[in-house]
Amino acid sequence: MAHGMPLVKKMSEMAHGMPLVEKMSEMAHRMPLVEKMSEMAHGMPLIKKMSEVAHGMPLVKKMSAMALGIPLVKKMSAMAHGMPLVKKMSEMAHEMTLVKKMSEMVHGMPLVKKMSEMAHGMPLVKKMSAMAHGMPLVKKMS
Repeated sequence: MAHGMPLVKKMSEMAHGMPLVEKMSEMAHRMPLVEKMSEMAHGMPLIKKMSEVAHGMPLVKKMSAMALGIPLVKKMSAMAHGMPLVKKMSEMAHEMTLVKKMSEMVHGMPLVKKMSEMAHGMPLVKKMSAMAHGMPLVKKMS
């Protein structure tokens, strides 16, 4: 879907030169990321989920738009809960590099639990604001 797209290349660079697929595989060895994604999809295999949600759900509309070259910021805007992604990324970058933050988010607590809490426990913008002030996401949520 995203082979050769700018975002994937950027993700690959953040993964220290490894192709994104290898990075995902490496993450899956430390914590079953694919299984967690499947759990988020309510038991459906991730690929099937992606295929099914492509018919109107936000996540794959975004993915599809990315594949068509639509700017990520514009697409993510609606999911940012009132705060443009660019501003959020900029604030997060003040205290921690994105790669380090991603790493902490992955290692700090199970990804599915974190995603669930981000979706239900506290507004995303408030969490992002805490991260922008140097407070790790895990500490903020505990």
